[in-house]
Amino acid sequence: MQLVYGQKKGAFNLNDPEKISYLNPKNYVISAIDITGTQFLDKNVLITISKLSVGQYLEVPSEATAKVVKDMMAQGLFDDVELWADKIEGQNIFLTIRVVERPRLTRIDINGLSKSQTEEVRKRLNSNTGKIVNENLMNTTRATIQRFLKEKAFL
Repeated sequence: MQLVYGQKKGAFNLNDPEKISYLNPKNYVISAIDITGTQFLDKNVLITISKLSVGQYLEVPSEATAKVVKDMMAQGLFDDVELWADKIEGQNIFLTIRVVERPRLTRIDINGLSKSQTEEVRKRLNSNTGKIVNENLMNTTRATIQRFLKEKAFL
């Protein structure tokens, strides 16, 4: 049994229409929650962010299940989030939240500057190492480099 809510086109996968139907949603008790795909983030923190908990009643399918994915994506930590119902036993449902974390900045290569200038730029950007790569980080990094180049009369 696999029920998927995700951000990718076609991510919804329904393998057993007799157990889960949009026309006949059912309430289940969450028996287990697993997180897969995480590299840097703590699984317990992600479960907390999902606002799901073992023992909680969950209507499937429902707006609540779609909201789990939407809220987790809104954190800005992931490129994709999917909520899977791995198994249903009676009234019990076993969930897996599959995530694809956004990449992290590990290194910045600088070409065309002297060694001392390269080191100065690296010092200014050092606090960015390890951060999640997103539009804001790209813009901040670009602005820092441009500011340095203007100070040194390269621009």
